[in-house]
Amino acid sequence: MRRTLMLATAAILLRAPAFATVMTSAPALSGFTGDYLECLVTNVSTSARLVLIQHIDFSGTVVDSTSSQVELAPGETVAHVANPIPMAASCRVTVSGSARSIKASAVYFDPDTNRSTIVLPIE
Repeated sequence: MRRTLMLATAAILLRAPAFATVMTSAPALSGFTGDYLECLVTNVSTSARLVLIQHIDFSGTVVDSTSSQVELAPGETVAHVANPIPMAASCRVTVSGSARSIKASAVYFDPDTNRSTIVLPIE
């Protein structure tokens, strides 16, 4: 009986749908300073992950996005820049799997000085 219960539980767990995690950076309007908003995402897991990167405004409306999900191999990094999109306020990253599988940041980049002015974590 115990073995049957364990097999039934395993079958249910294996049929569970895959999940995605959505993470967002704190907002800071890039257009006010003339900076570009760059979203950087690195896969720190041991398996490939699908990632969708979006730039959103203060109301949460998408103002720019990667055209589709990007597959990141382990250790691979991808960047998506909103330049110049004045209403881009923060980065939203959707990843297949756990939030622990990626490290991400929103970087406000000044093209005139070629420097990062603000770096915020995407959590």
